[in-house]
Amino acid sequence: MNSRSPLILIVSNRQWSVRSLESILAPSGFSVITASSAEKALERARTVQPDVVLVDAELPDGSGLDVCRALSSGAILGPGTPILINAQGPVTRRERLEALRAGAWELLGLPLDGEELLLRLRTLLGAKFHADECREESILDTATGLYNLRGLMRRAAEMAAEASRYGRPLACVVFALEPVADGEQPSAPDGEAAFADALRVLRDCIRDSDVIGRMGPSEMIVLAPATDPDGALAIARRAIAAARSAAATVPRMRAGLYAVRNFRDAGVEPVDLLVRAIIALRKSQGGRGEEPIRFFNLSPVPVQPT
Repeated sequence: MNSRSPLILIVSNRQWSVRSLESILAPSGFSVITASSAEKALERARTVQPDVVLVDAELPDGSGLDVCRALSSGAILGPGTPILINAQGPVTRRERLEALRAGAWELLGLPLDGEELLLRLRTLLGAKFHADECREESILDTATGLYNLRGLMRRAAEMAAEASRYGRPLACVVFALEPVADGEQPSAPDGEAAFADALRVLRDCIRDSDVIGRMGPSEMIVLAPATDPDGALAIARRAIAAARSAAATVPRMRAGLYAVRNFRDAGVEPVDLLVRAIIALRKSQGGRGEEPIRFFNLSPVPVQPT
């Protein structure tokens, strides 16, 4: 199985059942989060993106089948995420078929065999993690090896889940290379060489934990975990100042920023990080004389002199 600890979402309002499952899963390397209702299950799954979901067949505000249909629709979880329904007694063939039609990977009945459950989960998760690894190639920019927009969306969701779980800040900074002349973007091969030079400058200005992606021929996106608005501004200022003082082959840059101090309480989705930072970048490009850094919905921010 994957080297990281698999994250399992248990959806149940029966505390004794939750404790029993935790006593089986936790010693075997699983990280466990819980939800006590169908509504909370959908909210938690959307935010945290678990590796597997184990949901009770009956919940206070709905059924496990309804939760399974919502989760397996593709709007909340990826199609490779195993969803298992936990019945409250022996299961019949009709119930098993109904669960499979709802998108469940398995319907578990009582009595529950702990060893069998672990073996089943390891098999399902092994397939999931292998599929995840195979998809990695499709989320990278072939020219630079950076994440493309699809990869950035995926990493944003992962970072948002972590930030939400621990109530941490999260930031997105979008950089655009200045045109070499009014109304012109650098063109290949000079454009690619200029992008590579700017990328080297940017990498020197961020941490190993930050993620860089590419959006279009002349824009770079930085996702910065545990970074509040002040930290996002510091990243932008460092990078823009470094580009200004670098060799003539490094284009100047502009930046758009969006950051939250506590992602769990911010009331935004992962995609909002990218969209709002991009909007801020577009506003920073209103004119040559404007300050090159802008927060989403805030005034331009002066660049500190180097």
